[in-house]
Amino acid sequence: VPPPAVVGVVHTVASQMMNAGLRTLWRCRSTRSPMATAAWCFALFLGHTTGQDCPKIEPAAAAVDVYPYETLAWYQELKASPARTVTLLQADFANGTYRISEPGRYVLAEDVDFGPLPDNDYWPRENDPAYPQGAWFLGFWAAVTIETDDVWLDLAGHTLRMSSAFHLRQRFFNLVELADRVFDSHEGVASLNLQTNDRLQFGGSAHDLSGSGRTHGAPRHARRCIVSNGVLGLSSHNGLHSNWGSDLVFEDVVIRDFEVAGVQLNGVDRVGMRRVQVGPNLQTMPAYAALSNARFLELYTRRFIPAGFARLGPDYAPQLLALLDEQTISYARAPDARLSLRVVFARLHRALQLWYAREDAEGDAPLPSNADDVALLAQAEARFRNPTGLADGSAVYGIRFHRRGAGTGALGEQDQNYRGPEHLNISMRDCVVSDLRARPLMVPALLTPDGTVVQGPVRDVLDLLRISSHSAAGSASGLMRTLHEAHYAGDFLSDAYAALWQLSNAFYTTYVVRSQCGNFGSNLTAAYAPCDTSVVRNDLFGRQVSMLQKRFFGGLTMTQRVYEWMTDARFSLEDVLGTREGLVQSKQLRHQILCNGDAMFHNLKGVIGIQLGFVADVLVSNTTVTHLMNSADKAHWLCGASVKLLRSGELLRSVPLGGGPSMAADVRGLRVGLSERVVLRNSLIDGLHSVEGPVYGIDLSPDSNDRSDWEPQGPTVTIIGSAIGGDLRAGTGARAVPLRSAHAAALETGGLKVAPAPPMHNQLDAPRASLLYGIFYSGDAPAPAWLPPGARLRRAVLAAFGGDEAAVLRARRKAAGFFEQHYGLHLAPVLRRKERNWECPTLLPCGSVFTPLFVDAYRLLAACRGEECAGELAPGSRVDDLMFLILPAAGLVLHGTFGGEEGVAVSAGEFLLAGTYLFRGDNPPFVPEGGTHQIDYYGTCPVALTTTLSTFLTPLFPATLPFSGLLLAAATCLLSRGRHWLASLPTQPVVRSTSGHGSSFDTLMINCHVESDVLGRGHSAGSWQPHVDPRTGQVRHVVALHMAFDDIVPSPDATTGATADAGTAPHPGTASPRLAYVMIADGILPSPPAAIGAGVHPLSTALHYGNEAGVAFLRGYTPIQVRGVHSFPTKARCPRAECSSHWLMGQSARVGVISGMVPMSMAATRGDSGRMSSPARQHRLAPPRPSLPRHTSE
Repeated sequence: VPPPAVVGVVHTVASQMMNAGLRTLWRCRSTRSPMATAAWCFALFLGHTTGQDCPKIEPAAAAVDVYPYETLAWYQELKASPARTVTLLQADFANGTYRISEPGRYVLAEDVDFGPLPDNDYWPRENDPAYPQGAWFLGFWAAVTIETDDVWLDLAGHTLRMSSAFHLRQRFFNLVELADRVFDSHEGVASLNLQTNDRLQFGGSAHDLSGSGRTHGAPRHARRCIVSNGVLGLSSHNGLHSNWGSDLVFEDVVIRDFEVAGVQLNGVDRVGMRRVQVGPNLQTMPAYAALSNARFLELYTRRFIPAGFARLGPDYAPQLLALLDEQTISYARAPDARLSLRVVFARLHRALQLWYAREDAEGDAPLPSNADDVALLAQAEARFRNPTGLADGSAVYGIRFHRRGAGTGALGEQDQNYRGPEHLNISMRDCVVSDLRARPLMVPALLTPDGTVVQGPVRDVLDLLRISSHSAAGSASGLMRTLHEAHYAGDFLSDAYAALWQLSNAFYTTYVVRSQCGNFGSNLTAAYAPCDTSVVRNDLFGRQVSMLQKRFFGGLTMTQRVYEWMTDARFSLEDVLGTREGLVQSKQLRHQILCNGDAMFHNLKGVIGIQLGFVADVLVSNTTVTHLMNSADKAHWLCGASVKLLRSGELLRSVPLGGGPSMAADVRGLRVGLSERVVLRNSLIDGLHSVEGPVYGIDLSPDSNDRSDWEPQGPTVTIIGSAIGGDLRAGTGARAVPLRSAHAAALETGGLKVAPAPPMHNQLDAPRASLLYGIFYSGDAPAPAWLPPGARLRRAVLAAFGGDEAAVLRARRKAAGFFEQHYGLHLAPVLRRKERNWECPTLLPCGSVFTPLFVDAYRLLAACRGEECAGELAPGSRVDDLMFLILPAAGLVLHGTFGGEEGVAVSAGEFLLAGTYLFRGDNPPFVPEGGTHQIDYYGTCPVALTTTLSTFLTPLFPATLPFSGLLLAAATCLLSRGRHWLASLPTQPVVRSTSGHGSSFDTLMINCHVESDVLGRGHSAGSWQPHVDPRTGQVRHVVALHMAFDDIVPSPDATTGATADAGTAPHPGTASPRLAYVMIADGILPSPPAAIGAGVHPLSTALHYGNEAGVAFLRGYTPIQVRGVHSFPTKARCPRAECSSHWLMGQSARVGVISGMVPMSMAATRGDSGRMSSPARQHRLAPPRPSLPRHTSE
């Protein structure tokens, strides 16, 4: 017997060798046959090999196909002699999904438009044992399910698709599902998030809601299956889908008109695809994802809840059904109008009926005559209508392979929820993915204190912006201008969310437990203290209660604070988002804004041609990926913005879903993530375009952290005889990368040909919409009508607003709300008391003045949608400007978002500005003919008065007077009912000379945020130049402004009205501008340390330095000769570009500015070739001057 020490050493060595062998056997399980690998591992045990590497294998490109299905016995037998042959006709789909549960060949004998049971609103019938609602809870989610082995679905040259009516109503659907269920266990929407032993509630009998009915059991999925020879057409989600399966073959299939993916296979092994063409995807979808939210919410409120309550027996059913009438609710916009829950749900149903009637008739259905129906239809149009027809979901894929599970998170995120090993042996040969277009929309959501999103029953996000208003009684704007004035406006859809939440509370206390600590998972308002409870039913336990939640209310989630905001006008979003005092209150009540998700808070991922995730041994051969287009916004204006809450002073920032930047605008030709041994052979990737985001030909993330094997075995991707074309176009400033790899060792690219890289796209793209407007003179044009506070201003403003004084007051409140949140001023109590005399200045407690000013001299010169401009516009086009100014008292300290907690003092001669433009006349831009387009603007920094401008404004707004003078002036306006103000426009010449340059004028740089209910949020930049006419000595004002909107607004599209002939002047007496040079730098411009003295004084703050390229352009391509920046504020209060003040220019430059402008959104004229013409070919109004010294040009 050996000594114990020897036994221990031998045991340890043997154990280590065995463990190493087993680990390597698992890691290398697919590189050779099981017998060969076992022999190799035995050699490892004997010490004949080191075990550091897998058995050496030849590159897959030189080997046989990883899945040569044509040679396999099961494929040949199924093709030659199937167990049975079944012919499928349109009539076989009349009652619902065709469920294949027996082996055989199923042949489509004609085209099939799948749209079952229109008489039952396309839903499965109650108590139908073929479609138990526990499994078919969201309707007919497939046309064909393959739930057994050895099936050949032969399309026989025909097309299987959704009918157009069914497509608009069944918003969750796959044409062919290779299993008996659509979600893996514990995944998916709450109603279908099931375990195998969950009872199949609503299983077919009248009383099996929570009784001893059937269970869901283990998934039944396809193995040894063929789908071939035809077209898979219109689908609201995917063409082919499965979460399980093996030995699957798809050949000679065209998949098109899908909304999510052509092929999406999760957790499958041994797949062969040959001659599969994917694309185009659906590009004529008339509705946004909100239609899906409304449709499924209607399913719960109209079908599941009444039918389910009735199943709960005579002891409870009557009182539960009575809740629909006994429970009433009112909303913040109309607190005195109480509605029963049944009425609220009926309004949802009616709105859908009206919208579907119009859509089914292709817009030819007569408009309703009932006023309530007209209002509901208008709300439905605003909520649903998709003007572009492009998919707005998180992503569009051509072909997607992924580990088992839905995979709705970020790319590669599924690895965090371990689902087993990678899936093996996937062969794609002679396939095409082309013509995929999408525009994913980010929907900011509301994150609850426990990390859950406020949502409806099927993961549908409560769209915060679409239901917020700037006043408690106003309509939703979708812009959420200020949080403390963001009240609930809502519509039929969001009203139903609040009503359903109230019903869930009432149901829980009536049927389960009476408690003050919330209920279900839908109420996240549990108190952090002991609660009094009274159990109603003692026979309900854990999972049974959870199943009740699923069946009646799905994933509905809300908090008491959100409910109060929706139902009580006293609450604003600041009450929801602000932190309460104390740790407990903070944990209970604080909410946050969640970004980077779509309408179902799926991570945004853009457009992807082919995605391979968590797979191994893949061959992609003779395959083309071309013409992918993404027109989404890179980010959302709300996400990334910082806002100071008025009451608490805390800084509010959004939270990104997934933690990283948004990929909404990304485009990827081939994405390989957490995979290995992928071969790309004789394939092409080209034609990838993104309007705003980056573009990647091949995007590789290696298998370096996969839990199934801790390091990649050889190259992750081997590329042979393939090419990435040169037609890769990214958005402005974004990267167009042919090949990106996060792991250099994971790539073999000897056989890759890359076209010459396109130049970096750093040019300014034309915004989605833009307007050029301003004040210009020619000849002896009359001075513009600048109306100071008083009766004339009141009459002119009411005329501009069509006599709607309430609209004027809303504009005033919006401006005041901006001043409050952005500058930390508390104005609301004072201004509300002065609403009757809004045309007069209001004295504020801080010694400042809030006053209106009206200008009717602006003219609209051009309106552009992208690069297509209409101009010059009709003579009747005009722009009225209702300004609201705050003339601050000396030394006033501003806080809010602008000044922060420390505050910034106002300098002498500065004022705060906000207001409203009214674009009106014969053809206002972007609104129906004869309408008025209202655009609000907000100055985000104090505006500094120039010398000339101060001379002009002082008689209007005597900010230099002492407080007693302001009080007297305001009293004069009020006592005279606004008949006059201190003075009229100045008539005396105001001449300011500049040594060596003759008469001159100041230029005030105008930079404002602008907001439009039609166009969204944008930016207005330009100049205001009050100057002295050298002939008359009069002060004249030249205003040239360019307004750009580049954010997607999910609302009905509007077109520019008809325009006059190109030669028609915009207005008599105004000049036709020839060139508009607009420079917008939204951010901090870097300066070398030496230029700002930072090398000597490290704590100094950089002021705003000029852009040398911009100066060179002005000199070379325009008659404008920049003499240099002569005046800046003494304090570096505004380091951002939009806060820049003004500069002084010579008289000769003024001529160039006034007579040298054209309505163009680009910064230069272009020649016939589309490229910028050389300076020698440009016509100059003045010869170029010698370059000025560097310091003056800056």
